Amino acid sequence: MNMKYAIFSAFVFVSLSMQAQKASKALSIEKLHLKGFSAQFSPEGDRLLYAGKHFNALFLYDLDQKEVTKVADGIGVGFEPIITSDAIIYQKCKDELERIELASEERQIVPVSQNNLNPKDYLARDQKLGEVYFARSSSDLRSIVLLSYAGAKEITPLGDVDYINISLSPDRKKVLFRVSGMGSYIADLNGKVLGELGDVEFPKWVNDDEVLYTETEDDGYQYIRSNVYIESLAGGSKIALTVDSDAIALYPSVSQDESKVVFNTPEGELYLIHR
Repeated sequence: MNMKYAIFSAFVFVSLSMQAQKASKALSIEKLHLKGFSAQFSPEGDRLLYAGKHFNALFLYDLDQKEVTKVADGIGVGFEPIITSDAIIYQKCKDELERIELASEERQIVPVSQNNLNPKDYLARDQKLGEVYFARSSSDLRSIVLLSYAGAKEITPLGDVDYINISLSPDRKKVLFRVSGMGSYIADLNGKVLGELGDVEFPKWVNDDEVLYTETEDDGYQYIRSNVYIESLAGGSKIALTVDSDAIALYPSVSQDESKVVFNTPEGELYLIHR
């Protein structure tokens, strides 16, 4: 059954207008003099939080000042940290999270018994909101965990498979996810599949209508080509962001104002796209 984009047909006209406006803007790709992986923007878009090699270090890069600060060292500290307007939260060790206030640089240890071992769990409870605030894979990858102040809820939209690359929509009504060997999908918060994106990787929401992802090729051992796209779910139109670059683009992430995209290559070269 072809379900692709069925739920979004009401947004076609608005989406196509947005795409026409964005397509008229020239793109520029800047290679940053940094080595890192899985970069993400601060909510204001002025800083990048990224992991070092093997995720055993965590760094913060100020895009305006061009300054790098090492946030943490240790096994796994760069795996799925969170940056907010006020703080960085990351897994310090097996038994602890650490919260670092950006303004004061004050550090606070948070025992994992309070937050189920994950920065997203901690922040969802810290926000004290009843609605779903974050989504992540379960520890065994066999479900999608929806997090709120009230607790956690698990959904399995495609049954007993591995769910990765989980992304909650800005309106907190839908989730994007990928299943290796099957493709990337959209589901509602009850686990009903709303659409499929095809065999694309690293899907993330740009806004409630558009998604960011890569189309990759490999030789069975390693990536040989990968390009970043933004696609409208309503109209199906796509904007290619990296087809003029030789860089193999992985783990893309977009700023909240949608003006910048960051990605890394397999070697850890970081690139910034200005839209």
